[in-house]
Amino acid sequence: MALKQIKEGTTAYLTVAFTDKAGAPVAPSGLTYRIDDLASGTEVLADTAVTPGASVEITLPPSVHVPIGNARTQHRLVTIKATYGADDGINAEYEYELINLRGVS
Repeated sequence: MALKQIKEGTTAYLTVAFTDKAGAPVAPSGLTYRIDDLASGTEVLADTAVTPGASVEITLPPSVHVPIGNARTQHRLVTIKATYGADDGINAEYEYELINLRGVS
């Protein structure tokens, strides 16, 4: 996970890898992600399905990197939900800082 700072209106990429309890790569049967603004609690992007794989690169489009309000920096949270059949699952969160570029909006 290399997301730290993303500038307003910029495409970003999040790589997520999945392993079983022995540490071997494994693809989940289902995979979704969502993005929320932490300060306001606003849902930026609803649950979005991704084709599962042992390692997946998720493209975060420029449309989700639009500031809410005027704060220079804002914190976003990507929540990953992976399922492995009816009774197994893994959830993860990745936080990053969105930089509000005054001249872009």
